[in-house]
Amino acid sequence: MIKISGPGMLQYLVGTARWLALMRLMADFGSDALAGYTISIRVIIFWIFAAHTVALFVDSAAAREVGVLSMRTLNTIYPPWAIAVAQVFAAIVSAWLFRRGRWKQISV
Repeated sequence: MIKISGPGMLQYLVGTARWLALMRLMADFGSDALAGYTISIRVIIFWIFAAHTVALFVDSAAAREVGVLSMRTLNTIYPPWAIAVAQVFAAIVSAWLFRRGRWKQISV
């Protein structure tokens, strides 16, 4: 079991160590900078998930074009409206986060 799960555990540990190192570096700039950095990273990750969904859909569509997937299978995996819903949701959440952070008073 260790032989099979070892590379995945190592990949997770490297990602965690990288995150901890970046947070430690940003902590030296103060709590406001650390909060802004954390929020910006979360927004970027949120958009990466939306882009990943689109990429998976395109990959499925390409597989369908070469005859690997049927149209029924493709619509079962990603309904045509799902990508539009994901993009609209991402835009609404990003606008809300931007507006919330924009009007917040920061005391120095």
